[in-house]
Amino acid sequence: MHEVSIVEGLIELVEKEKEKHHFSRVLEVQIVCGIYNCVSEENLEFCLKTVAKGTYLETAKITVNRLPERFSCQSCAHEFPQEVKEGEPCCPKCGSLGVLPLLNSEIYLDKLEVE
Repeated sequence: MHEVSIVEGLIELVEKEKEKHHFSRVLEVQIVCGIYNCVSEENLEFCLKTVAKGTYLETAKITVNRLPERFSCQSCAHEFPQEVKEGEPCCPKCGSLGVLPLLNSEIYLDKLEVE
């Protein structure tokens, strides 16, 4: 369960923000991750509740926003997000069907809602 290490990293980031801004409680943590990142919102929330029990983070909600799928054209090297369409993805610049998905697995803290 890699969500535990993600939560530990989030707690470190939130601690740094707490030192700067002196808030008393976190209401919501919003993270952004790539579409190919196998992060479960439910597991993240469970891990946060477990790891942060008895702290200012205990009641925080976690929201996960997924980045759209992106492709790279093998013919012209154009990178683009793929709109949800039927059929195979094709390059909007040159029309080639020779496109490959970019395996985006990044994850980062996007926003904190605090008191």
